[in-house]
Amino acid sequence: GGTAVELQRDVASVLAPLDHAQAVGLLRQLRGFPLLDGYRGRPLMDVDAAATAIVGLSHVAVALGDRLGELEVNPLIVHAAGAGVSAVASSPSFRRRVFGHINSVSQSEHATELTVQSSALRPCE
Repeated sequence: GGTAVELQRDVASVLAPLDHAQAVGLLRQLRGFPLLDGYRGRPLMDVDAAATAIVGLSHVAVALGDRLGELEVNPLIVHAAGAGVSAVASSPSFRRRVFGHINSVSQSEHATELTVQSSALRPCE
């Protein structure tokens, strides 16, 4: 969960918007990525769909601009390869001048930052 991820520092950030290759690269930076990539004989998860969701969120954040304070999707359930993803919960807040941190998308007066934490990506068994 959230505090465990903070302790493990399993977080990757980029400025939005990003493309599909950048989103896959962002996911691959996570220590928890092997859980999505067939670790110890587990099925491969739909990394492509997770990346597509991240790209979409990054474009939403840019389109909303300074109207968006924060948008959190937690968890984003990643299903088996080819089966997509499910966003279980999301909570947008519309504020100005907020720095924040698929498990959030944050907008400040200077940039849009997308942060993905491994706890927000859950393989579906």
